Amino acid sequence: FQGAVPREFTLARERIREKTKNARKIFQSEELKTSFRSCQAVLSLVDEVFKNPKAVSGLDFDDNPVEHRAYRTGQAGLVELWPTEEPDDDATSADWQLPVDQHWLQSGETKVATRIANKIQTLLEEGEKLPSRNREIEPGDFLILVRRRTPFVESLVRELKARNVPVSGADRMVLNEQLVIEDMIALGAFVLLPDDDLNLANLLKSPIIGFNDTQLFALAYNRNKRSLWRQLRKKSNGGNALQKTVEQLKKFLAVADYEAPFEFFSNILNQDKIRLKLAQRLGNEINDPVDEFLNLALQYQKIHAPSLQGFIHWLSAQKTEIKRDLDQRRNEVRVMTIHGAKGLEAPIVFLPDTCSLPSDRNLIMEEDERDFSSPMIYWAARRSIETGRASSARELLRSEELAEQNRLLYVALTRAEDRLYITGWETLKKRPEDCWYNYIQSAFARLEGVTVIEESSTHRIQRLTTEQTVDAVPQEKEAFLMGPSPSLPEWASAMPEPEKLPPLPLVPSAPGESSSSGLDPRQKGAKHAALRGEIIHSLLELLPDMKKASRVDKASKYLALPGFGLTKEEQSSILESVLAVLDHKDYDVLFGRNSRVEVPIVGMLAGRVVSGRIDRLVIGKKDILFVDFKSSRKPPASEHEIHSTIILQLAIYKAILEKIYPEKNISAALLWTETATFMKVTNSILDHALEGIN
Repeated sequence: FQGAVPREFTLARERIREKTKNARKIFQSEELKTSFRSCQAVLSLVDEVFKNPKAVSGLDFDDNPVEHRAYRTGQAGLVELWPTEEPDDDATSADWQLPVDQHWLQSGETKVATRIANKIQTLLEEGEKLPSRNREIEPGDFLILVRRRTPFVESLVRELKARNVPVSGADRMVLNEQLVIEDMIALGAFVLLPDDDLNLANLLKSPIIGFNDTQLFALAYNRNKRSLWRQLRKKSNGGNALQKTVEQLKKFLAVADYEAPFEFFSNILNQDKIRLKLAQRLGNEINDPVDEFLNLALQYQKIHAPSLQGFIHWLSAQKTEIKRDLDQRRNEVRVMTIHGAKGLEAPIVFLPDTCSLPSDRNLIMEEDERDFSSPMIYWAARRSIETGRASSARELLRSEELAEQNRLLYVALTRAEDRLYITGWETLKKRPEDCWYNYIQSAFARLEGVTVIEESSTHRIQRLTTEQTVDAVPQEKEAFLMGPSPSLPEWASAMPEPEKLPPLPLVPSAPGESSSSGLDPRQKGAKHAALRGEIIHSLLELLPDMKKASRVDKASKYLALPGFGLTKEEQSSILESVLAVLDHKDYDVLFGRNSRVEVPIVGMLAGRVVSGRIDRLVIGKKDILFVDFKSSRKPPASEHEIHSTIILQLAIYKAILEKIYPEKNISAALLWTETATFMKVTNSILDHALEGIN
């Protein structure tokens, strides 16, 4: 199944059998024939279908018959074979006629979709029960299986919706082809180009605005070459019903100028309750494509500039296919491909796509190890020009594809628990001989107990049933949601309150409104003083790691950089101040091996995040000294005259370091770089400063 090679199972079993024999052990091959899912009627059909040598090809390589034992013995079930549907004949004359008569021609697919929808509607409205479960049939009991996602799926979903039957839609969908996504793209295109009349007309007819044909015609007709957008604004004057529409569209235009694609569409869908309008018109199945649409918008703006125009173009230029999870057992009819339904089951299964076969390929690959070391590939556009070897390769390929289809048929038939309805549609070419419908029809002809429940010249329904002879097994309530979904509380559709932002991080170097140096930035020369301080800090960070002999030369080149704009006198003054600090014998410990430069520090203090950077940190065995460099030209005479913001900065650093190193003694100091003055600050002053932190 789906690329499997069943013969490999047989070969693997024989290898293990041989190894077991050589090891003088007993080898026993177990066959899993008991089915815990399907009733006896379904299993009888499956066994009979695969008695056909053509049908069993690809299922078993031991020439063993396909046999099943029903675990659910005595539980009711049925299998029905409906006649195929053919397309209507075009009985119109070949002669030219006036184009006034309409001829509605239905395809076989459309007829099958209508018939299945009518059957489901009848079973639900009449309250028919499943005897094996002793309860009425629910929409969630139905599973409709198709081979491919052809237009039949859309016709079927449309027919079910027309009868108010809950349906979850198809298991896969192309996002751009969904009506709700076309409405969202129309909204985005409108805010980009409001004068696009056709696009605006689409938007007005969509659930986002909700115009009907009469309203749109009254607006668009006889507008004297005026754009539809201008006409709408003109007719909205005077406070009529159109004014609300214009205000809503203007709101969309206003926010589109500054919101990224995800925020634009997300806010409109939620805050303006557009998602609710879309669901009321198109059904709850819009939620999957809308969610995927928002995911793509978020993905787009992560890797591109957040442009609405760019997103609309990017989305329109690709076909995004999404897979929907239909195994949630919601109380809705499911429409799935047989490949997608592998491993799933349902009480009632419809199998309508039974009259087609895979089309022949033009590209053929021949594998023959006797003659070729690698595969030979043939391109055959027509059978008439094929060589003998190409024809042989084609026949081999076709047999493998038919074997794959047989395995697919087995999966499809065994998805049904209680009931299986089989039908199909034909084209003008009629159905091929080796199609599923013919296999199943032949099996019905051989089965005992088949009855004909409806018969006419063109209509014949055959049924195989098993009666309920044991007590019904009630279905667990958790199996799927029974009845209509409960109404949501008000809070479910209300917007959540804005999330409270955490307090801004506390920056120790500027914990208050004042600058750490005590300088007013508005004072004359404050900007120059700040630049001087930054340069001194940089030199004190870089020069200690260099050899003393090269410090003067390196520092001079650095200070002479044009970007600083320093005069020679200013360069000499800064260099003198820096060297005075570095050459001071009492400060060797600050620039020794145990010191760290520009150490980032982060922590929590009084419920606030602290984020800062320590200029110099010296870590000893028992003590820790941290130093902050200050470049003020007039340092205070004592620690009692230090500016309060500087004291608070040191106090915060000390409090965080005490949490990191609780076993060590922490001390703080300031180094005034202009005068090479080292000033320790006592712990009592720092502890007192922390009392002001809330």
